[in-house]
Amino acid sequence: DVFHVQFAMGGKAVAEMKENGLLKAKLITTFHGHDAHFQNKKVLEHLHNNYRILFKASNYVTVNTPYLESQVIALGCESDILKVVPMAIDVTYFKSDQLKELPYQGEVKLISVGRLIEFKGFQYAVNAVEFLINKGINVHYTIVGEGELYGPLQDQIQFLRLNKHVTLVGKKSQAYIKKALQCHHIYLMSSVTNTKGRCETQGVVTAEAQAMGLPVVAFNNGGIPYTIRDGETGVLVPEKDVKSYANAILEIINDPKKYQNMSQQAREFAVNNFSNQLMTERFSALYES
Repeated sequence: DVFHVQFAMGGKAVAEMKENGLLKAKLITTFHGHDAHFQNKKVLEHLHNNYRILFKASNYVTVNTPYLESQVIALGCESDILKVVPMAIDVTYFKSDQLKELPYQGEVKLISVGRLIEFKGFQYAVNAVEFLINKGINVHYTIVGEGELYGPLQDQIQFLRLNKHVTLVGKKSQAYIKKALQCHHIYLMSSVTNTKGRCETQGVVTAEAQAMGLPVVAFNNGGIPYTIRDGETGVLVPEKDVKSYANAILEIINDPKKYQNMSQQAREFAVNNFSNQLMTERFSALYES
C-alpha cells in the first residue's frame, strides 16, 4: 500500500502515525512550492523542525522542479529520497486546432493567466507593453485572473493610457482559457521574486500555453528556467528588466519564421515533458519501487 500526501503541511500527522507504527503503508510526500518557502533563517529553522518527522517517515519526496528540490533540501530532506516530478497537464486537451502564425501587419496578441498578486509581476509586463506601443508595435495584452492587485493594475493601465492595448478580463473557466490561448500568439510569464522572497516554482499555465503552441517570454527566476527552453520554446530575460523583456517580445514578433519554429518546438516540449501520461508513469514507478 502507498499513502500519498499531496500537501506537506497536512502530512505531519500522517508521518507521526507512520513513525508510531499506526500506518504501515509506504509514504510519498509531494511539495508544490508554498510549503517550502522560507524568507529568512528563523522561518527556515521553524520549517526544518516541522518537517523533520515527515522527511524521516517518507519513502520519497517529490518536487516539481530542481529549484524546488534545492529549497526542500535546505529544509532538511535527504537528497537520495527526492524525485523531480513536474506538475502535469492534459496535452490532449491543450492542443491547438491549427498551426500558429503571426498576423501579417495585424495585431499581435499577448496573454497571461494567473492571480493578480505581487509575485506574478503583471505590472512589469504592462510596462513592457507600454514600451512596445511607444515604438509603434501593434500589440494587445490580455490578463486573465483576479486578485488584490486588480485595482492597482487598472490604475496603471489608465495612467499609461493603455486602455485600448491592455485588458483585464477577470477570472475565467478552463474552457475560456483554452480558447483564449488558441487565439493569442505569445504567452507572457512575468512572475518575479516578491518582497517576501517567494517566486514561482513551476507555473503550470506556462506548460499549457506551450502545449497550445505559444512561445513564452519569461523572467529568469525560481523554477521558471526549467519550464521552457531558452531560445527554442521561448526567451528568458533578467528578472524585472522591462526593456529586455519588451525587446524579447519584439525579437519574436520581427521574425515570423522564428516564431513558427518556436511554436512547434513549444508544443513538442510540453508533450515530451509535462503530459499526464508521463507523470503517471513516474509516480507509478515510485509506487512500485
